Amino acid sequence: MKVSDGFDARRLRPKGQGSWRRRIGSTIAALLVASGLLLILA
Repeated sequence: MKVSDGFDARRLRPKGQGSWRRRIGSTIAALLVASGLLLILA
């Protein structure tokens, strides 16, 4: 039981950080793509 609890805690911590980094990266990429499309269309 203790081992499983420790594993879950370790898994949740890095996963949260990764999601934050992925979210920021995805938002920046989306903004760059949107701006690029607007420049091409305009």
